[in-house]
Amino acid sequence: MGFFSRLFPPRDDGRAAPDDWTSLPQGESSALALPAGAAAQLLTSLDIDQAIASHARWVPWLEQALHGVVDAQLQPEVIEREDCSELGQWLRGSGQQALGHLPAFDMLVRRNRFFHTQAAEMLTLIAADEPRQAEQAFKACRHASTQVVLLLKELRRGLVRNS
Repeated sequence: MGFFSRLFPPRDDGRAAPDDWTSLPQGESSALALPAGAAAQLLTSLDIDQAIASHARWVPWLEQALHGVVDAQLQPEVIEREDCSELGQWLRGSGQQALGHLPAFDMLVRRNRFFHTQAAEMLTLIAADEPRQAEQAFKACRHASTQVVLLLKELRRGLVRNS
């Protein structure tokens, strides 16, 4: 059973959902189905593999800051903004337009927001010389980052299947 399918309850009428999510019976809609061609168009609006790689670079960068190597670009007031990253910009732009109706998309947005909040908190705690609390914020940040990457991979799997 796929990750997204675990997020949604079974159909109210008890019938099984069709295996091919790209062709729904007339008059029916699904929170997981995209109109024909929309999955391919969405895949071209964001290179999901690139977004995963880009997002994954944050954790080592933040870990270096945790150990005293703070990059001047790591400013809490900037990092806290979700749109400071390519992924955050996509989530608020074309990703929101195409997938904003999905509960799983909302989860991805919230996890990304939490990641940025924790990263900013960690940097603030480092500046305040609070290493224990900074370490805890880093752990929360790393966990949220892992969740973001897993959600992106599942999104990619679903889009590739539908395109």
